[in-house]
Amino acid sequence: LRLIQGSGVMSRRFSVGSVVYNDEVLFQPHEASMKKPLFRFVVASFRKQFREHLNAEESASGMQPRTVNTLREALSLGGGVEWGPNKQKPRWSESAKMILLLEAPEGMKENPAFFFSANDTRYAPAVFYASNSAYRNFARQIISRAMITQRPVNTFFWTFAVDKVNSGNYSVLCPLAKLVPAPVPADVLDIATKFGGVVAADDAVAVEHGAQGEPGETEARVG
Repeated sequence: LRLIQGSGVMSRRFSVGSVVYNDEVLFQPHEASMKKPLFRFVVASFRKQFREHLNAEESASGMQPRTVNTLREALSLGGGVEWGPNKQKPRWSESAKMILLLEAPEGMKENPAFFFSANDTRYAPAVFYASNSAYRNFARQIISRAMITQRPVNTFFWTFAVDKVNSGNYSVLCPLAKLVPAPVPADVLDIATKFGGVVAADDAVAVEHGAQGEPGETEARVG
C-alpha cells in the first residue's frame, strides 16, 4: 500500500496523491483529499523500526538507506536520533512496518486482492511502511492508543485518510489514522490474527535515548 508523493520511481508511474495497492490505483488523487476517510482498516501487526537518512553525496552515489529493528542496532551503526543544534537531520529516525487488513469501502469495484470475506464485507491484507511525517501522523497514533489502553492493536478499527501536513519548509501529503469507536467482529479478528504476532520488544537503550523523550522501542500486542 503506497501513497504516491511528488518524487521517486512510483511518481513517474502514478499521479501524485494516488493511493496504490497491489500495483493498481485504489483511490485517485481527487478522492484522497480533504481528510475524507477512504477506507477502514485493522492493524494486523506493527513493528517499530529505525530508518537511516542519507546525505546528498551518499544518495547520489547510489547508496541505499538501511532499516533496523532496534535503536541499539541503529546506534551501533553510527549516528543518532537527535536533531543537531542547527536543525541538522539525525542519522536515524523512527519508522514502522505494518500489516493492515483493508476493508473494502461501500461501492468499491470488484478487486481480486480483497479475497477475505467476513460479515458480507471483503478484506485485503497490505504491507504499509511509515516514516517521517507518516510515522508521526499515522503510525504513532496507532501505537499510542495501544499503549494507553493496554489492548492488542488488532482490536481497533481505524480510518485511512490523506491530507497535506508541514514537514520542515515543505508541505507533503500524509496518511492520517483516526480511531473508529466500533469493536472488531470476531471473524474479522480471526483474519487479522493470521498476519499478527508480537512485533517489537522494549530496549533499555531506547528508553534512555528515545527521540523526543519517548521510548525508542515499543511493544504492540496482537491477538
